[in-house]
Amino acid sequence: SAFLQWCDANGIDTSRITITTDVATDDRTVHAACDIVPGDVVLAVPFERCVSTPGLKCGVTACPLDGDEGVDSSKQYFTPSERLAATLAKLRDDAERGQGEGEAYAPYVLGGLRDDIVDGPVFTWTNQEIAELQFPRAIGNCAKTKVRDGKVMKKLRETLPSESWVTKFPWALANARSRAIDLERGESFLAPGLDMFNHSHANANVKWESNAEGDAA
Repeated sequence: SAFLQWCDANGIDTSRITITTDVATDDRTVHAACDIVPGDVVLAVPFERCVSTPGLKCGVTACPLDGDEGVDSSKQYFTPSERLAATLAKLRDDAERGQGEGEAYAPYVLGGLRDDIVDGPVFTWTNQEIAELQFPRAIGNCAKTKVRDGKVMKKLRETLPSESWVTKFPWALANARSRAIDLERGESFLAPGLDMFNHSHANANVKWESNAEGDAA
């Protein structure tokens, strides 16, 4: 696929995995291409190919929320996931326009991260739909998320009405919440390829390892 070709061209080692797509359903799955034992590195991604919050200083880090007088101090108001989502939304917007850093990341943000991940952003859910979750804790968490997401979208639309990336924010936030990895001190990142694996958001089995090539494993 174009995404795997992009990975190979950008130093992302995908030799231990294969990605297949079901022709009938268009569902995509990741499989091991060889025997994997505990301790093996399944996927290695160079630091410079990650998409991250600015504090990590690797890959794409420019958050469009920073330095904007029309938005509250982004670090105080927005969560790491929301800040990462803004970065990803801007990256996708640039990719669609063929400009900036987005052009170089187009196979990832337009192919690796697919539109169908967003069935319906939480802030568009009705109270009845939330109630169908049936579990009290899930209902409570979802209701809080709905309120928060609604406030964030309202703030973005009011303070940045001319920024086209804002329309991509719900998609980007869904990706940041389901695919990103949180680190200590409020930093978060997406690693192309790694985000296709099921993993814990806060305690993923990931190791940052600096070496001569500057790779992140």
